[in-house]
Amino acid sequence: MVILKEMNYIVLRNRGRTALSVCIAALLVCCMSFYLGSIQTAESAEENLAQVIPVTAQVVNRSGARTVGFEIDENHFANLMKADIKDAVYTASACANFQEQYRAEDVQGADTSVTAVSGLSALVGVTEENIAFENGYDLSFLERAEPLCVVSQSYAAQYGLNSGDTLSMPFYVTRYNDDGFSLRYEHLGMQGVKIIGVYADSASGSAVPCSMIVSVPWLQTVVKENNLRFYYSSFRCALRDPMKLNDFKDAMRGAGFAKPDPNALDERHGDTLVVDDQLFIETAEKLEQNLKVLRWFLAPFFALVIVLVTLVTFLLLRSTRRDMAISLSLGRPKILSGCACFFGMLIANVCGCAVAVPILLCTAGLALGQILTICGLYLASSCVGVLLALILLLRFDALELLTKID
Repeated sequence: MVILKEMNYIVLRNRGRTALSVCIAALLVCCMSFYLGSIQTAESAEENLAQVIPVTAQVVNRSGARTVGFEIDENHFANLMKADIKDAVYTASACANFQEQYRAEDVQGADTSVTAVSGLSALVGVTEENIAFENGYDLSFLERAEPLCVVSQSYAAQYGLNSGDTLSMPFYVTRYNDDGFSLRYEHLGMQGVKIIGVYADSASGSAVPCSMIVSVPWLQTVVKENNLRFYYSSFRCALRDPMKLNDFKDAMRGAGFAKPDPNALDERHGDTLVVDDQLFIETAEKLEQNLKVLRWFLAPFFALVIVLVTLVTFLLLRSTRRDMAISLSLGRPKILSGCACFFGMLIANVCGCAVAVPILLCTAGLALGQILTICGLYLASSCVGVLLALILLLRFDALELLTKID
């Protein structure tokens, strides 16, 4: 009961001193919140870096000059698909001859360019909204090995075609000769494909729009039915976890992928991988460096808070030493006087935390639970600081202090 009265005396006797203690406590809590909030923000930015700056990988030819139109064999493709990737987009190329005069045994060219795609994102500017599908059909046809296709508006107009028509014509795949530059045509036989949609040519961002879009599973099936090897003509993807970038690169090297060689003359092989990771690496390194600095100074920062609390408590309670000396001369133990001062300052610090909470909720962007945790850390630090201050304050002789003449 005596301690409670003394605490009340310490807190209320000098309201200006108590108000100053509350303001200083609120200021220190805000400083701690912004410092710890900076660490949390940096950690959150590092965790979400993959969504902001994705790391992409793309297969190119050996010189790195081309991103489409080469041969990616199924082993390389399978190794890519087994890696920890997402949003894989790939294509395969073929061609066909609609006009009879071009259907020679020794094919010299084709009037119909055919592109098999895993999704419309493989074609620049072509979206589902640009395609007028026949009733009952949609983009899901790209997932099935069915003889269905979507043709360009100009191709349909040139040959008088409409949705629902079935085309029967010879298909081919082009293959590089041994020189790695010239091409030959491999026959796939007569194939019947149904037109299920027409897309506007303006939707294609390519200088040479493809005439026909088919599914990769269907083209792969046709190629293998003709005892030919199936090749993909382009591939790109994004890493699911860019923080495992080095593991991905090691796995790709083990799978036979190499870095581009600008002096390479081979146009055929799609066994070279370009990883667009420079911006991600630079940003991740900066974030990591900032985090290291913030974490390194975390302990000194808390030490500074304790020192400031010690200094403030010592200066604010220094004027109460005469009162404590009188209590000690009357036989009151030092520890009880110290406890009264300790809990009095603790009440002021708690009030400072209460003042800081609404300020931080409005300005710091932290959740209430996070702010309360920071308040708890501050109170723990302040307890250490107040104890240190009281140890310094109570190092006096009561008799000497009372008899001292100012």
